[in-house]
Amino acid sequence: MRNVNLLTQHALSYMRLRRFPEALRKLDQVLNIAPDDVRTVAFKASIAQAEGDLPRAASLLAPLHPNADDPGTTLETQVYQAILERRPASIIPRPPGNIGEA
Repeated sequence: MRNVNLLTQHALSYMRLRRFPEALRKLDQVLNIAPDDVRTVAFKASIAQAEGDLPRAASLLAPLHPNADDPGTTLETQVYQAILERRPASIIPRPPGNIGEA
């Protein structure tokens, strides 16, 4: 089975059933075909988050820089990681200067 979309959908089904080992195997198969697939790595990080392994999730998410055409999965996972780590300010862009400055 070398269809990336089919493998990804299969992994997502396992994720929804909370069958994480099977989901990770499918995602690893996807990464064997498409090693630079940012979305797949984000799915692996979301499994680590669900398992409570925040350090593993952080290490998976750290090198990811989603493109503008990313469907949102990667950014959502990064935001959720920041919330889980109780550091939401790191993900919120800050405007220049102080609030109230003219």
